[in-house]
Amino acid sequence: MELDVKRGKSIPIYLQIRNQIREMIFSGVLPEGYRLPPERRLSEELGVNRTTVLNAYRELKAEGLIDSHVGRGTVVKRMDGSICPLHPATKPPLHWERYLRYTGEETHESFLRQVSDAQYREGFVSLSCGEADAQLYPLETIREIQDRLFRDRGQDILRLTCIEGLKSLREAICSFQEGRGIAATPDEVLIFSGSQQALDVVSRAFVEPGDLVVVEDPTYVNCKRQLRFLGARIAGVPLDEEGMRLDVLEGILKRRAPKFIYTIPTFQNPTGYVMSVDRRRRLLDLAGRYQVPIVEDDPFYDLRYEGTPIPTLKALDENDYVIYISTFSKSLSPGLRVGWITAPRPIVRRLAQVKKISDLSTCSLSQWIVDGFLRGGFYRPHLQTIRQEYAGRRDAMVQALQQGGRHGGLEWNTPNGGYFVWVRFPREVNSAALLAKSIEKGVAYSPGELFSVEERGHGCARLNFSASSREEIVTGVGHFLRAFRECYRGCQTVVKQEIEELRPIV
Repeated sequence: MELDVKRGKSIPIYLQIRNQIREMIFSGVLPEGYRLPPERRLSEELGVNRTTVLNAYRELKAEGLIDSHVGRGTVVKRMDGSICPLHPATKPPLHWERYLRYTGEETHESFLRQVSDAQYREGFVSLSCGEADAQLYPLETIREIQDRLFRDRGQDILRLTCIEGLKSLREAICSFQEGRGIAATPDEVLIFSGSQQALDVVSRAFVEPGDLVVVEDPTYVNCKRQLRFLGARIAGVPLDEEGMRLDVLEGILKRRAPKFIYTIPTFQNPTGYVMSVDRRRRLLDLAGRYQVPIVEDDPFYDLRYEGTPIPTLKALDENDYVIYISTFSKSLSPGLRVGWITAPRPIVRRLAQVKKISDLSTCSLSQWIVDGFLRGGFYRPHLQTIRQEYAGRRDAMVQALQQGGRHGGLEWNTPNGGYFVWVRFPREVNSAALLAKSIEKGVAYSPGELFSVEERGHGCARLNFSASSREEIVTGVGHFLRAFRECYRGCQTVVKQEIEELRPIV
């Protein structure tokens, strides 16, 4: 089995290995039962890290192409109908995987599948999602606004709006953004079906295969997936509690020219960290010095539970370096799918052209409802309600961690806003084993690896407190802590045994 990996390509090396082995299996070069080289041997032959080969094998195993057996090693599984001789009238099944493009989802498919399969069990607690609690949606207010719209405007609210979005809503957002220190006109605002579509359109407008994009590490998982799908190279910058490490960022900017810097400076996802004002100013200074745009993703600005609001990067930006993305999904309802971008007028026009390729209009009814919510004075009272409730849920989670978790190197932050508590545990605790043990006990969370660019999310977990009741949070954290204690004791036992084995015989 001969493989050819090329460094510097936009496709990660582990995917190059996976793709080549997959092609050999589909074509019949590697028949059923063929024994693949052990991970260590193949890594030495290719001159790559053993983890790279391990990840490639994991991908192939997740697709059902290979399997591991004690005593037999890793072998190719049977590909029904693709290798065996067929009756002349029989056509082999089409193996779609060989034609589909890599989406970025495959890397942690096993994590995602475990969480997805378990969350519907009775009594199961999911602390893994990034959504608001449906019980807190302003249902009655939305119904009243919708009824009034149908009564007063009739069919107009179901017609397509222009690609830029409902003008009335763009005007309302301009007024709304003044509370965030952002001055803009309606033609500097572009409406999208949520901030995810906004990020997608920005990425498509800027990024070509092989381009570099700088992100925080760890970062929003769907940003990472989107960029990898487009073939971008991603440079991850580590975080501390004041946000992106600018010393590391400047080192990257000195050597390379990224298309843009992506950051979530306020209640960062997944860590909950907030970039300090001083660091925001210095980030803008670096962007100006090295001539790099900044994409500021700001979904949680309104969900601050204590402390003084910090100006957005866009509010501090005096030279139009920042493309600002925000959404009403976290504060009103994710199902309304209304997000927006504020950017210089030429950028908005270009983004509108890119948006038009796949979407002629954002949902008109949702735009009219959000417009009515903002203009009717309903938003601020709703925010007061959910801030109070989410603050109580955050406190319930932190108290549950404090009561049972101050041991074994377990640490966490207490965010001033957002949805998440970021938990850190010793790296010797196996993340996959901890997730499996937690699910077995009845709770799911998002492992740090999902958000990691350069393995900086290992030894971490993101716990969501917005989507569960306080009682469910306490129960879920209890399950998580019991799973952690068992895994921690297990790894301590292994370490002790290794030390015993290394002691010299006297």
